[in-house]
Amino acid sequence: MRADGTDSGPASASSISVIDVAPPTLTDVQTLDSSFRWSGNAVHYAFPDTADGFTGGQGQYSSYNEIGAMLNLSEFGKDSLREGFAQWDAVTALTIEEAAPGTMAGINVGASSIPSTAWAYYPGTQPANGDIWFNTNQWYLDALASAPEPIIGSYAYATGMHEFGHALGLKHPHQIVASGTTALAATYDAVEFSIMSYRSFPGGNIGGYTLETWGYPQSPMMLDIAMIQQMYGADYGTLAGDTTYTVSTQTGEVFVDGVSLGAPGANRVFRTLWDGNGTDHIDLSNYTTSMYADLNAGRGIKFDTIGTFQTAKLASGVYAGFNIYMSLLHGDDTRSLIENLTTGSGDDTLIGNAAVNVLSGGSGNDTFRSGLGADIVELGSGADVLIGTLAELDGDTVTDFSIAEDRIVLEDLTLGAGHFTLMSDGVLLIDDDGDGNADARITLGAGVAGAEIMVTAQDSSTLVTLQQPSVDPDPEPDPDPVPVGTELVRIDFDGGVAQDSASATQLSYSQDGLGVAGETAEGFRLTGSTKIVLDRFAPHLQNLDAFTIEMSLKRDAGSAGNFLDSHTTLDAVVGADGALSFRIATTDGVFALTTDPGLVTSGVWHKIAMSYDASQSLLQLYVDDVLGAETAATGTLTGLGTYPLVIGNTWSSSLKGDIDNFVILDAAQT
Repeated sequence: MRADGTDSGPASASSISVIDVAPPTLTDVQTLDSSFRWSGNAVHYAFPDTADGFTGGQGQYSSYNEIGAMLNLSEFGKDSLREGFAQWDAVTALTIEEAAPGTMAGINVGASSIPSTAWAYYPGTQPANGDIWFNTNQWYLDALASAPEPIIGSYAYATGMHEFGHALGLKHPHQIVASGTTALAATYDAVEFSIMSYRSFPGGNIGGYTLETWGYPQSPMMLDIAMIQQMYGADYGTLAGDTTYTVSTQTGEVFVDGVSLGAPGANRVFRTLWDGNGTDHIDLSNYTTSMYADLNAGRGIKFDTIGTFQTAKLASGVYAGFNIYMSLLHGDDTRSLIENLTTGSGDDTLIGNAAVNVLSGGSGNDTFRSGLGADIVELGSGADVLIGTLAELDGDTVTDFSIAEDRIVLEDLTLGAGHFTLMSDGVLLIDDDGDGNADARITLGAGVAGAEIMVTAQDSSTLVTLQQPSVDPDPEPDPDPVPVGTELVRIDFDGGVAQDSASATQLSYSQDGLGVAGETAEGFRLTGSTKIVLDRFAPHLQNLDAFTIEMSLKRDAGSAGNFLDSHTTLDAVVGADGALSFRIATTDGVFALTTDPGLVTSGVWHKIAMSYDASQSLLQLYVDDVLGAETAATGTLTGLGTYPLVIGNTWSSSLKGDIDNFVILDAAQT
């Protein structure tokens, strides 16, 4: 593949991924420009049978005298080269056609023992200009002189495309061959960005390839395509209809409208797509792996984010960043974008582009980013999340939205519930500036009509979930005693099992805290490492204007620290002096209070109550039904924020002791 014909030892390697690398720019593309190119709008290639076919009878050919040591190219070898040359023809407006041997085509192709591997000459007017030579005596190129055998993904197959790139005027990205030419940044100088590169992976050396036997590019890559199009124009007639791409999980074959592009020598997919026009679809619904798929120009699809299924191995511990790479845009023309994508049953990430996309996630817990445009997002089954800015989400239609499982994250905005309205037809309106007019509309479908909107701030974003409308229970006649509000959460420990008997809040807990004596029956032991965790997304713990948290607590002698904490929203602490402190963060700010010392003595059960009422602007602490402290407080407790509510072991110092009868109510203490 090396145009100068030299070889050396293997390169060293380390683990690398390009998923987080920004797409190359036009400046990067132009580093492949040798400054040599063909004039006109067509170039022909031929496979001469004799030396005269290369010289046109002029005698002198080149100082290397390749024609004096000619070797054989088999018909299979020629067909393999034709297949690679056709991939160049598909991406450029330059017409590339085969001519008869002996017609002195611009690009003559032959085999010779003179190159140690293969080389090609840049375009020009001398007999050797544009010509390509392969040393088919070398074992890594002998497939070009053999009977039919697997070849796609091999060194020989990639070398044919590499040398044809030289014959069209592309240089190695690391070389400066003429005044005005430049070298490519190390970030992109690798075969996954350019088949013209000598480097097996970004940061590798140029001494020799370390790719696995069948780990070579199966097509020209994104920088190659972009530079050829800069030189000769882009071919938007290639696959200009509505094209569907599928891939075999068994062989790595890529199919275009059901027609195979050929089976690689091993189950690998390592190619860049160029699609000239139409509404196109990549259908990967047959996959069970968790994949990352980004349809933006210069990005790609990684079939397996957990393992390396079908991924080219570039060196020891180093694999290609994607399996399928998206071409760069030519002159910002979006006709070449792929519009639609379907993934399989894994936990996938699907990212749309500037076109109108249809993104289908199938089953699995998927993450979607639709991008700009009025896109269709088909969530499928599983707990899915749709992420985007206000502009990206505006106009989207979302199907299969599950009230119980699915979520929307509005990025770069923190909005309260009053900025969201769910219409009776299932359209979610978002009023960014509060002027009463919708700034974005997301169609969720009639299946969510009537649901309640729950909003939680997450750093600089807003989490939007839906819940079924609450139904007030019929009042019981003259209950005695009168309960203080409705129980949102009740946890007892009787029978040795922690359970929430008041709602569907998901709990996780430490088994070794169970089975101890409580105040009324069995309780839960706080050892400093045991804990009970309440789901931070529980809808009934969101948007509280009033609440009471009650529990029975007995602390060990000398013990002090947190016993209730959500890290950012609320926490409760017992000091070594027996003082009780409580803090909450609402939409209006942070409010805190502390009792006098000595109220929570060690070795004794105490009833603790932490109460808040926004309508009364009052935050209170009770110990054994006696008011211990109060302070003014306002605002709404919007949710548990980024972290769950933890009873017991917290992120800071933890209290040691016992608890029992933990209750959260939706009203303040009376």
